[in-house]
Amino acid sequence: MANYGYMLDCPACGVRDLNLLNYTALMVIRGDLGLFTLTCPNCSQKISSIQPIPDELSEEVREAAAEIGAGMGRP
Repeated sequence: MANYGYMLDCPACGVRDLNLLNYTALMVIRGDLGLFTLTCPNCSQKISSIQPIPDELSEEVREAAAEIGAGMGRP
């Protein structure tokens, strides 16, 4: 079941089921905020949006930061 708190609309075709958890790229701006890029499954438009990082991704983001020595991955 989709978490509708993480849903975006496609500005090109209006599809309403773009889920942040299905991102194609994520640039972390700070520990709780990211620039997400998604691809619309309906029209293939790439959409970028600054959104809060969902709790489900917090551990993944911390692990990735630690692997590259980024600020939030440091002890």
